[in-house]
Amino acid sequence: MKLIKTLTLAGLMSVASFTAAQSGMITGGFTGNWFNADTSGQGFQLQVMPGGQAVAFWFTYDADGNQVWLIGNNDIKGNRLEMDMLRPVGARFGANFDPNDVNLQPFGQVVLTFDDCNKGTVSWESNDAQFGSGSMPLERLTASAGVSCTASVADNRSGTDPVMDFRVWLTNDSGIAGAEAKADYESRPGRVEFDVEVEDVPVGDYTLMVDGVERGTIQVQASDDGTEGEIEFSSPQDDSDLLLDFEPLGALIEIMDGSTVMFSGIVDPAFAPPGDDDDDDDDSGAPGFGSSETKINLTNVGPDPDASGDAELEQHASRVEFDVEIEDLDLGSYELWVGGELRAEIEVIQVDGGTEGEVEFRNPVEPGKLLLDFDPLGQLITIEQNGTIFLSAEFPSTPGVGDDDDDEGSDDNGNDDGNNDDDDDDDDDDDDEDEDDEDEDEDEDDEDDDEDDDGDDD
Repeated sequence: MKLIKTLTLAGLMSVASFTAAQSGMITGGFTGNWFNADTSGQGFQLQVMPGGQAVAFWFTYDADGNQVWLIGNNDIKGNRLEMDMLRPVGARFGANFDPNDVNLQPFGQVVLTFDDCNKGTVSWESNDAQFGSGSMPLERLTASAGVSCTASVADNRSGTDPVMDFRVWLTNDSGIAGAEAKADYESRPGRVEFDVEVEDVPVGDYTLMVDGVERGTIQVQASDDGTEGEIEFSSPQDDSDLLLDFEPLGALIEIMDGSTVMFSGIVDPAFAPPGDDDDDDDDSGAPGFGSSETKINLTNVGPDPDASGDAELEQHASRVEFDVEIEDLDLGSYELWVGGELRAEIEVIQVDGGTEGEVEFRNPVEPGKLLLDFDPLGQLITIEQNGTIFLSAEFPSTPGVGDDDDDEGSDDNGNDDGNNDDDDDDDDDDDDEDEDDEDEDEDEDDEDDDEDDDGDDD
């Protein structure tokens, strides 16, 4: 417990603080130590695990001043974790420890409820009279390095999770001819979006249910083509969207008119039709195909004087690629922001001679790369960690313009001329071969002339 006091006195509370968000859901971003500043010397350690579960430890004391630690785990329910905690007793330290001596005594129920990423409440009702029942406020003491907290599903996505982008058409259960509804799901590192749209049903309010839980209201209004309504969720939350503080992937979606199910379906790529819809603009945000290369160096803005990086956009006849590489930063996870949007997380690892990390985007997408569904041209690019900017640069708005000067086969500005360097090399090789052929022809002609001269002498 002295550790908790020491951390508090050292002022680490300012380090372990996230931008406040609505209550949301308990995510991996909540992992850390939590305590009540007015009763420093006791507190909780919370670990959020894959699969929607969490385990918590409560370090405290009994009525006689003896140290007590409790353990409990359960499924997460939104912003609440309800546990029947146990008190381990009976075993001894070191060489005398015998796991058979551990006696797990029931303590009672403990509930952790979080208001946002920094504050919450614990309430308890113990089976032991000396602990009784009560509650107290909690605030964050520590956080994990390189982990963000938005109280929404993107917190649980890692840089290695596959990119998902699909549409599911919901079954028309309404009996209204021509009525339709669809759900769009898009997930990439650091960003998840979920939209549900309804068309050609009577004007009014409809309820969106996700796995039996009400998640919002779809307001259907008249449009030029009939009627339509839409509800949009995002994580992290955009200003105009609702916070995506539930996991729609694999869930049952129902659109209700009162108690009547109008549309239903499962949000799963297995139920998505092959190919893109004719009005699906998943890839429309990417730059067009072409024949150019644009590369810039990122500017070091100060926190790590050794850090460097570059960003490169290549437009080809049948694909477009965008790569960002960073070097000589401390090990850990860094965020790539493009035009104010979080696009990916870059993991910096140890390599020979230093550290480096890279993220690659491509349209069409291929294994090992992320889908390029945005346009970096003319956008501000930043490399950040926990709100601190390490590298920054504005990407040129015109393809083929950049400041990199080590690109072979480029013009004086270090920009690719739009032609393939290998083709240029091939042309040079062809020229060399032509010159060699000409030299050989000249040598053969000289030999023929010499033979003619010898014949004349004879």
